[in-house]
Amino acid sequence: MPDRRQFLGTLAVAGVATVAKTSILNASPSGPQPPAVPSQQKWDLRWLEDVKAKQHKQVFDMGVTDVNGVSPLHFPFFWLNAQHEVYGSTEAQLGAVIGIAGNAFPINFQDAIWAKYPLGEKWKVMDASTSAAAKRNVYADPAATGMAAQWTVTALQKRGVIFWMCNNALTIISGMMADASKQTHDAVYNEFKAGLLAGVKLVPSHTMMLTACQEHGCAYQRV
Repeated sequence: MPDRRQFLGTLAVAGVATVAKTSILNASPSGPQPPAVPSQQKWDLRWLEDVKAKQHKQVFDMGVTDVNGVSPLHFPFFWLNAQHEVYGSTEAQLGAVIGIAGNAFPINFQDAIWAKYPLGEKWKVMDASTSAAAKRNVYADPAATGMAAQWTVTALQKRGVIFWMCNNALTIISGMMADASKQTHDAVYNEFKAGLLAGVKLVPSHTMMLTACQEHGCAYQRV
């Protein structure tokens, strides 16, 4: 894996330029080196073939954590429902992929990561139950009720929706969090990687995967 200076030089390409402006991410790029991950790491992208086989398929380029006070996960939820209503499609015929890099980074993580690191504060995600910056993943809330319960990560995964995490974003942000918390990058990268929600797919590059999904027949929507 290239060192962090190279990653910072290509921050916009990795899709995390906005995130880098937050105060927690003002760490110096001259700190600890990123974890040693083989440059020829093999990525399991066989799921793309499953998506390609679907009758209707779309990739959502998730770039926000909030849309006028509403979770952005309502977009794939309503896409699925409209496909059922208009075409009578079954869940098995639909392929929805949600690509997440830096700007929507917190969506993919377990509560333990939210509790330890200031994701809610720095991404301005509020917890309605406390009226404060979230210390838990409100996008995967098992206690959610009403319509909101239907567009949690878990609920959408049960309908076949695929979530990914960009490894470039994971590398950059874990490194900056490591600098800010005086930890080694290797330790924080591995902690964040292990702290992904079950079923989230780690991919090499957000921008590369957006292209790959479209090459496999997905329509594209920027959120």
